[in-house]
Amino acid sequence: MKKKLFIFGTGTIAEIAHYYFSNESDYEICGFVEYKKLIKKKFFCKLPIFEFEKIKDIFPSKSYYGFVAIGYRALNDDRTKVYKLLKKKNYKLVSFISKNSHIAKNVKIGDNCLILEKQIIQPFTVIGNNVTLWCGNIIGHHCKIKNNCFITSNVVI
Repeated sequence: MKKKLFIFGTGTIAEIAHYYFSNESDYEICGFVEYKKLIKKKFFCKLPIFEFEKIKDIFPSKSYYGFVAIGYRALNDDRTKVYKLLKKKNYKLVSFISKNSHIAKNVKIGDNCLILEKQIIQPFTVIGNNVTLWCGNIIGHHCKIKNNCFITSNVVI
């Protein structure tokens, strides 16, 4: 039985997260969440959009997982703000980690990370919470990527 997931956001990053979680994970996406003032339509990716202000009634934190799908807007501050708000509401935020990457067994990865395909992440690396690694990066051994970072494609650290 798949775990139930909502995605916060209705932009391109949310569409990407929907694709990967739908096709390469053990989560069932039950809908999208957005601030009431930003909702302009009822559906996104053929799933309903719910008001963040009513989230506890629609997606109880004991039954649903969340994922914040906001890009690097405002230097990651927008994603960080929503991440913290959901954590305060006791939601477990999950990460997507592509199976099409080479990640050493002892790498530590935080929650709400979006790690796309073709990563090489060497041993003893630590990746914080709320981090996005777009496709095709090389993260060398013993690196520490702190919380709330967005690293674009083909970066070598």
